[in-house]
Amino acid sequence: MIDRRDFLTSAFAASLAVVAAACSGSSSKERAATTRPRSPSTVPPTTATTTTPAPTTTTTDPGTPARFVERGTAASPPRVALTFHTGLGDPGLVLDLLHAGTAAAVPMNLMVIGQWLESNPTVATELVQGDHEIGNHTYSHRALLQLSPAQALIEIQRCADVLQRLVGTKGLWLRPSGTETSQTSAVVNAAAGQAGYPVVLGFDVDPTDNADPGAAAVQQRVLATMQPGSIVSLHSGHRGTIDALAPLAASIRARGYELVKVSDIVNPARP
Repeated sequence: MIDRRDFLTSAFAASLAVVAAACSGSSSKERAATTRPRSPSTVPPTTATTTTPAPTTTTTDPGTPARFVERGTAASPPRVALTFHTGLGDPGLVLDLLHAGTAAAVPMNLMVIGQWLESNPTVATELVQGDHEIGNHTYSHRALLQLSPAQALIEIQRCADVLQRLVGTKGLWLRPSGTETSQTSAVVNAAAGQAGYPVVLGFDVDPTDNADPGAAAVQQRVLATMQPGSIVSLHSGHRGTIDALAPLAASIRARGYELVKVSDIVNPARP
């Protein structure tokens, strides 16, 4: 016969085994439920992470350096362009020059100093009203060839801004300031190109009218040295230049030349 205590002990052990097996099965089901992949329909949508791109650094395109032109193309009949450094003088004399040019039907190619034009808005009004071809003669007439690249660009760009604001155009040409002769440099050409000017405009005829040699001398010197396609350097603000304009124009035409705008003998497009 089985002892009562042994029977109870065996029964209790068997019960513990059943409970342990049940718990083990439940834990396995829970683990399976936890690790089983969810179907696509039950997976919550994932929020995309938006990455803000780093700011792009924009640099100014330096452009193509301007080309230097001292004389225009020859043609038949021959043509010549009179250019006038406009500024650094009495605005009344500048207006007299413009009126003399209109009276003599001379195309006026005006290389304008920006700072001077800002101070003389009456001249800006005349430039807007007249059929004049405009060029940039820098902002403050500093010796452009002696400036650093950054300084040269500032001089050119400031004048361009003034011309655009007061006249409605920044002009077709850059005429270097502060030179005694027709000159340029790699720095000036690069700065001109960066400011949007394809041509640095020199000249091949210089009667040095800014030294006030008198109207007769100005006329004689131009006629003695001009050629087909010549670009003549003259200055506003000098009474001798004003007095010379009408007879000079008549003498040039008497020799079979046409007086023209610079753009008639120099292509203003980029190379």
